[in-house]
Amino acid sequence: MRRKILLLSGGMLLLVLLDQFTKHLIVTHMPYGSSIPVLGDYVRLTFIYNENGAFGLRLHRLLPFLSTKVFFSLFSVIAACAVLWMYFKTKAGEHLTEIALVLILAGAAGNFIDRVRMGHVVDFIDCDFPNFIMDRFPIFNAADSCITIGVSLLIITSLLVKKDGTAPKPEN
Repeated sequence: MRRKILLLSGGMLLLVLLDQFTKHLIVTHMPYGSSIPVLGDYVRLTFIYNENGAFGLRLHRLLPFLSTKVFFSLFSVIAACAVLWMYFKTKAGEHLTEIALVLILAGAAGNFIDRVRMGHVVDFIDCDFPNFIMDRFPIFNAADSCITIGVSLLIITSLLVKKDGTAPKPEN
């Protein structure tokens, strides 16, 4: 249990600090709406505020009587409680699952801090996928990356690990 608490607190602290530091750099060194090419037009730093959910989804419209700030704050707290419960229910040896859940919690915490502090989230990573479904990928931040990597890792581990926690053996 001590190891789990250390992983959770240390991992979250490191990732939330990284997220908040990168957002601070953007807010203090870039004018709102400006864009700086990093890898040509494929990757740019573009400073925007996101008042919606991930990828600009307007989930708060499900409960229009709540403000966006209240909706996403409540959603974050409920989701964090569920992920924390899952984290402490993981079995010994499920290290990838634990790491995935820490990533998700840290990402949710980073964006939650923005919403409580400012009422919106700072986004700045702007990627282009030419000729791929959309013109540009929605602008995101380090916290969003943590959540995406964590969810992807959870999906991968759920597909590759049997119910007893062991990896499947290849069939001959």
